Amino acid sequence: MKKTLPTILLIGCEGKTEKLYYDIVARLYNMSNRVKTFEEVGELKGVIDFCCDKKKEIAKKLDIEESEIEAWAVCDDDGRKIKYNELLKYAQEHNVKLAYSRPQFEYYLIQHFEQSSEYRRSEIFKILRRNILNYNKGTIGNFEEITTLKPVVIEVAISNSRIRSKKTDKVFITAHALTSRIIELGGAW
Repeated sequence: MKKTLPTILLIGCEGKTEKLYYDIVARLYNMSNRVKTFEEVGELKGVIDFCCDKKKEIAKKLDIEESEIEAWAVCDDDGRKIKYNELLKYAQEHNVKLAYSRPQFEYYLIQHFEQSSEYRRSEIFKILRRNILNYNKGTIGNFEEITTLKPVVIEVAISNSRIRSKKTDKVFITAHALTSRIIELGGAW
């Protein structure tokens, strides 16, 4: 039986950097017309709730079934009290997939340039500024130029992130799963 592809990939993000990143990936894989990203939509469960509401809104506006929209919540730990397993369960109960980073999304960005277990905020930003011209929190510097000239960095990040998949580690990432999904759908649509 052939699997049905979603019509829209909906991405709700806690911050600006996450939206900028996934917009770049969508453009790189010719998915901009099918990927809808939203920034600063809440925190943790609030992002998941936003995705549920937005899915209903988009389905109604486009006159499609909600099941034709695949929703992802992009969240990070940032030292918050809610545990990953609790957040994942909440997302699954609401039919939303979770792209997660611990300690923060910028850690996932580092994986594009080096396999790192660094978790200290100050060091994370040093690594990013060393590799991305004009990088600052809430911006993404020349990252799009880097990925356009050398798209292999996306595959490097996915590979490096898979190493950081142990939920009990200080550094833990599932954000690469959304990147992989965009690439997969880009080849299928």
